[in-house]
Amino acid sequence: MPYFALYRISDSEYENDIAFPSMLETCKNMILLPLIIHLWILLVRVAFLAPTTVLAAQHFRTVKERMPGVHVEFLRGGTSQSAEGRRVRYAIENGTAAVVVGTHALLSKTVIFKKLELLVVDEEQRFGVAQKERLKAMATGVDVLTLTATPIPRTLQMSLSGIRDLSTLRTAPLGRKEIETYVVKFEEEQVKKLIEREMQRGGQTFFVVPRIAHIEKSIRKISKLIPHARVSVAHGRLKDVEDRIIDFAEGNADVLVATSVVESGLDLPNANTIIVTDPQIFGLSALYQLRGRVGRSPRAAFAYFMYPANTPMTGKSGAYVCHIFILVDILMTLFSSVDALRRLQALKELSKLGRYK
Repeated sequence: MPYFALYRISDSEYENDIAFPSMLETCKNMILLPLIIHLWILLVRVAFLAPTTVLAAQHFRTVKERMPGVHVEFLRGGTSQSAEGRRVRYAIENGTAAVVVGTHALLSKTVIFKKLELLVVDEEQRFGVAQKERLKAMATGVDVLTLTATPIPRTLQMSLSGIRDLSTLRTAPLGRKEIETYVVKFEEEQVKKLIEREMQRGGQTFFVVPRIAHIEKSIRKISKLIPHARVSVAHGRLKDVEDRIIDFAEGNADVLVATSVVESGLDLPNANTIIVTDPQIFGLSALYQLRGRVGRSPRAAFAYFMYPANTPMTGKSGAYVCHIFILVDILMTLFSSVDALRRLQALKELSKLGRYK
């Protein structure tokens, strides 16, 4: 379940721990925005930090759309010397920007905030130790709200020790359906059926590969299977990756072939099928986040984790729902790593919405 915590950093210790309702996928903006609006009325400045440019840009657009009367700025990496970067930093320093959304660029020592009262950190698990130490330095005396669907062990340990209060939202959004999760052998015909099914209902499909080197081969394969499908590409080395994802979100492509750059927080309600190839290469957190890219609308959503077709296997053949007994019989033969088995097994066991007993 997603978690977040609100706490204040002082010079020597954490103080004034405050429990705060946590969020489930797209619900988080609906809970967070009223808080930002309330702080804006009180003339309090807010910084909203996200780990990737794509996610930060999405948050920026959301805040701008929902708070049209608020001065919102966007600061991204690589713009420190540009006229736009200087303009945004000036707006931060003189306090004219009520809300600043950005990436790691917000952590730069050249960025000086005026009257910063709340720092929101989305996808906390994506930030390293160095970034978090910088957060402590810049957020002394500031309330910090951290958001994550996959809390790191240190965060959980701090909650157990009483340093932080963590809250969880166990009620699914109204109309939300469980994501149907499958672990199956990679078959081109199955891929074709899944993409065509999504296209027939006016939807879109994520096709995720573990490495950039796999993208071109995947594009050729999809184009051969479904010649009429519009295929787009997104990965971290593309300078226009943000524009490509926005283009996909606007419905200008049927399939997005991507790496894990789409892992964090993207909200694309029209994309309700995701195919992840070579899932044994990904970690559990990445798999969980990838599955969360779909199922953000009342439509039925499907997540298919497709292991290599040429992998030797025992037991029953065919398409398998990721049931624990089938996995033990099959996946132990598929992958030498017990961890890979456990990751895929956990995904199916934790596929239900709401409270777990």
